[in-house]
Amino acid sequence: MLRSLVGSEMCIRDSAILWPAGELLANEISLATSQSLELEVRNGSSVPANQISIAIDPGLDLDQSSLVVSTTGANLTGGSYHAVVTATMTLLQALHRGTDHDSIPPERCSAGDPAWRLPGITVQDRPEFGIRGVMVDAAREWLPLAALKQYVVLCRVYKLNHLHIHLTDDGAFTFPSTAFPELAAASPFRYTIAELAELQAFAAVRGVEIVGEMDVPGHGSGLTAALPGVFGFPSNPKLDVVNFVDPKVVAALQTILAEIQQVLPSKYMMIGADEVNFHALDPLPEIKAAALKISPEATAYDLYRQFISEMSAHALLAGKELVVWEGFGPKQGQEGRAAHANSNVSVPTSVMVTSFDCYYYPPPQLAADGYRIVNAAWTPLYIAAGTGHNPELIYGWNPWLLGEFPGHLSWWNVSKKLRAQVVGVKMAVWQTDANSTLCSLGARLPAMSDRSWAPYAARTYADYQSRAVVTTSLAGRLLGVAGNMPPSDLPKPAAPGFVGKHGACRDKYGGYGTRLECSAPVTIEECEDFCLGLEERCDAYDWGHQGGEGIWCGAWGRTLTAADNVSVAGHKWTFASGPDGPLNQTVCQTDLSGSNFCYLRQSLHCSGTPQIGCLPGCTSSQCFKSYENKEDNNY
Repeated sequence: MLRSLVGSEMCIRDSAILWPAGELLANEISLATSQSLELEVRNGSSVPANQISIAIDPGLDLDQSSLVVSTTGANLTGGSYHAVVTATMTLLQALHRGTDHDSIPPERCSAGDPAWRLPGITVQDRPEFGIRGVMVDAAREWLPLAALKQYVVLCRVYKLNHLHIHLTDDGAFTFPSTAFPELAAASPFRYTIAELAELQAFAAVRGVEIVGEMDVPGHGSGLTAALPGVFGFPSNPKLDVVNFVDPKVVAALQTILAEIQQVLPSKYMMIGADEVNFHALDPLPEIKAAALKISPEATAYDLYRQFISEMSAHALLAGKELVVWEGFGPKQGQEGRAAHANSNVSVPTSVMVTSFDCYYYPPPQLAADGYRIVNAAWTPLYIAAGTGHNPELIYGWNPWLLGEFPGHLSWWNVSKKLRAQVVGVKMAVWQTDANSTLCSLGARLPAMSDRSWAPYAARTYADYQSRAVVTTSLAGRLLGVAGNMPPSDLPKPAAPGFVGKHGACRDKYGGYGTRLECSAPVTIEECEDFCLGLEERCDAYDWGHQGGEGIWCGAWGRTLTAADNVSVAGHKWTFASGPDGPLNQTVCQTDLSGSNFCYLRQSLHCSGTPQIGCLPGCTSSQCFKSYENKEDNNY
């Protein structure tokens, strides 16, 4: 164990590459612990006593990272800059105070508690997927630069490497094109080149790739309304679809995409290409004329597939990979779903498909046909208008499982032999304001990140919560806000897994604070559910049993009142107020008979109590509004 960070220094090898990572880690340690580190450039491989050393190890794969902490110091290495940045976050997540506070959020510790420490650990790590990301909708709700930086910080904390920004849609064109300045000028809100460049630099240091999306040819009113003579169909210039059959329009789109790449350089060129209104296109004379060049039977849908193929070739020439939202279907067509017809036009498998609705092209077939898939399935990874999915549902999911829109929910599983075709995961937030985007992501990203980083790990939801309460506390401090971000859904369960012991729940004086009591046959599950239903105000519950049959249940909490006396499982509860007021320190007193079984949220070695809930400024609805709460959905 590195016994204390007091007096520690940071040693940076490969300084030309890693100095930004070293500065970042030093600044984040300061934010997390209020302690500062001095940075030093050093050659060689040794780690001086009580120092944190970071270096690139050419013997590791590009995505591999390593953290070794011993009594002499901490050594962080990675196969690339991004891998080293991942290792620095592993170190930050391992920081704790004292000798027995590993699972306790640091803000719960008083100033007199022991110094910050690192446990003696060895972590050899790498992600399962090369793409782990978040998409935010900057075209329907204004997401200022400060908000985008917050989302980058969340990506960093949860080891996600992509922030995908939906820059354009029917309502706005937020990218400041210099070739077509009228587009952003006509938009109700927009970014500047300087803002996007600042975001790019901020994200790059943190190992996060910004992917800027221009959604075409559908969702194109941001282009056709501002410049109908340039981007619209002459026969219907303000249609919400750009004139993708005109070579001049295609060239103009490629110009804008090059501009996006210049300020937000990425391996990926994202054009959306979903939800095109083919019924409105088929009657247009421009579509009919272009379709005849393919065949007498060709339609707007065939031309759309041709457009995607053309854009893919353009991306490849630029050294990029084209990415689209799921929108085209199987070449042989399909029946009974999105009802795409057969097509003689192929879409190359070099195109990466972000599956979201799973309705146009069922994911197992998409994989079998050779396409790479990013799993952004509506269930459980979509957040729309502030409504998402229960974090427990997300944690029960796996990256090869894709669920449709709740209104026509079917689950699709990509078979084991095709799993290599799923190359990433992405949580998408649509039509949600900046603060609610932060709140809803803070409640759900930890679950997606944990399940996608190591999907084969056999872990329980309770185990996840015990770790999430630490990492989300860290996220709150790095975001510069007080208290914890929500680690899980409320009200069940609202805190890390309970630790059970034989005994009776009492405060440190042997008394109790406030208590709700049920003297009736009650199962241990009913007793637990009642306490969890009280959310963070319930510190412990005590289940009395005789011969394995429950005969009594008590719930202890800091601020319980008679108003909490609700009927559970038909049992009547009574309220009592303890002589010592709210619990100061909950312990489990020995009960030699062993007839009682006491469950604690966690041992309270530090002063204060956990703040399980939303970020300051967030409401419970912003954090946890979910489709699972709606009666018309069956999960």
